Amino acid sequence: MNLRVACMPYADKFQLHIHAVLAEQERTLISERTKAALKAAKARGVKLGGMRDPLMTRNAVMKENADFAQSISPIIKSTRASGETLAIIAQALNTSGKPTPRGGQWTSTAVKQVLDRTCPPIAWILGKCTPALTPSSTDSCT
Repeated sequence: MNLRVACMPYADKFQLHIHAVLAEQERTLISERTKAALKAAKARGVKLGGMRDPLMTRNAVMKENADFAQSISPIIKSTRASGETLAIIAQALNTSGKPTPRGGQWTSTAVKQVLDRTCPPIAWILGKCTPALTPSSTDSCT
């Protein structure tokens, strides 16, 4: 079997073997330097890995967004069940004065994100999500 390397088309097996050995050695050296640097950083007291959100605001914001999605989803799902497009639903929400979680204007993408947050797309495809018929009824996603 003949192996051709694009940048060294006339290299023989010996030359390719030497390059492979050098690449393996370089991999080992990089690994050793990385491990040494991490060990030194840990000795200095640097916290390695994990979340870097000391106030845990990310989790609070995610919960607020999930709560908002649950509160607005009955309106969106009932309108969607009647056959309206995401753009029409966004326009209706803007007309009714309902702001997005950040207080902005609704777009079709924002409407889709609420639908995805309350029930993932695969559940809709499998028919496991049932849209609310009225804003007061509950949605199910099993």
